Amino acid sequence: MNNLTEIQIHEFKEEPVVAHPIPAVNKMDAAQRKLRMEQRQHELEEIVPGLCSGACSFNLMASAFCLLCLLVPLCVLLPLALHFDDSSTARTMLLIVMGVMIGLGLLYCCASLYPVFAGGVCCLPEPYPQTGPLLLGNATPSIAVAVKKIYVIVNPYGGMRTGPTVFRTQAKPVFDKHGVVCEVIETQYAGHTVDLAATLDFDGYDGLCVVGGDGSLHELINGLLHRPDHRRIAVGLIPGGSGNSICVDLGFSNGAKAAEAICRGLTVPIDANKLTDDGDLCVYSVNEVSWGLLGEVGVSAEAIRFVGPARYNLCGVWGVMKNVGSELKLTVEDAQGQRHESSGVFLTAFSNITQNFGKELRAAPQAKMDDGLMDLVFIQKATRGHLLQMFQHLPKGLHHSNPKINFFQARRAIFEPAAPKGVINIDGEILPFKGALKIECIPAAYRLFLDPSAYPKAAPAAV
Repeated sequence: MNNLTEIQIHEFKEEPVVAHPIPAVNKMDAAQRKLRMEQRQHELEEIVPGLCSGACSFNLMASAFCLLCLLVPLCVLLPLALHFDDSSTARTMLLIVMGVMIGLGLLYCCASLYPVFAGGVCCLPEPYPQTGPLLLGNATPSIAVAVKKIYVIVNPYGGMRTGPTVFRTQAKPVFDKHGVVCEVIETQYAGHTVDLAATLDFDGYDGLCVVGGDGSLHELINGLLHRPDHRRIAVGLIPGGSGNSICVDLGFSNGAKAAEAICRGLTVPIDANKLTDDGDLCVYSVNEVSWGLLGEVGVSAEAIRFVGPARYNLCGVWGVMKNVGSELKLTVEDAQGQRHESSGVFLTAFSNITQNFGKELRAAPQAKMDDGLMDLVFIQKATRGHLLQMFQHLPKGLHHSNPKINFFQARRAIFEPAAPKGVINIDGEILPFKGALKIECIPAAYRLFLDPSAYPKAAPAAV
């Protein structure tokens, strides 16, 4: 069986299918949603420190460096030295002092940035071995579904606004070739995918698919897992967003490959993380949950929105330069059910279902999407040079042996920050939380269409 515990074939009976119209958007509802979003953004900005907050130490250090190692030697000592004759002792002494000050500044820079070059550019550590994102051998069987008719939700405004084009030019021809009927629904407002997944009638349909990235799948799964009738249906993801961590993990490089996987019909169980707090937060994560620096960047970056997408990288580097950590108490329940507690000052912490953040960061190289465990990563406060080195390691997963980074695989975790309120980044969506943040891994929370060609030895094609 190639590590698959069981393969079941589900044939749906032929029956007349009635199209279920999507209610029109009420303009008043849209205005209220916009107002709620503005209120939430204002609440987030009140919780998250501004860009200049906590920068005093770095600013003083940078100012002292510029003053003593650049301005005084070049703008004061050098002009004074040039006023004396070449053979003058005063000129020689001034030039020596100037050279010493500049030399000490260069020495300080080299010492501070040594980790960046020694372990980030040269002498790189061995990467964590490349592994597939799935075990494909757990107790929940893989199921092959005969796909005949599906819902396809397209967000025309998400990511780079390429969703409709990706579906029309890449996915639709594949569905047509296999005779799969698509009922296409374009979202009309933020959160529309959540409402659709929670209310659509699944009778006569074999799949619920979305064209987008991690945020689109996040909305779809939250709607699906909050359905009042608790009905489930196989889920398909067609890459069309700005962040495609799950597609990167599963080998969906384009819309055509994802559509082929949907048409072949093999579904596998995928985990999700459930988050609750001391307030009314209850949300599911399909990719990553970030606290601290990585969680706050999305809010602080709004202050320089005019910079464009690069604002996130700039705010991330600025956060490393400020090097301001936060007190955090951690309680973790591991795979054996044992509890571990730790506390300290951390720069950031995140929990992953997938191995990747977006397309470029292999943040949790050990993660499996179907092992019933979340992969927790905690980055302790360190020198700026070591932190920059860590972020150099993230793209290829070289950070797994870093002593300043702690890895845990857990069933449950509790984050207890010292502050009564905080913000959390859940699959790219920034949300406020109160008190302790509780995270629980829900095994086999939903079923996802898998591309068998990406892992032919572990996932044979559906019959």
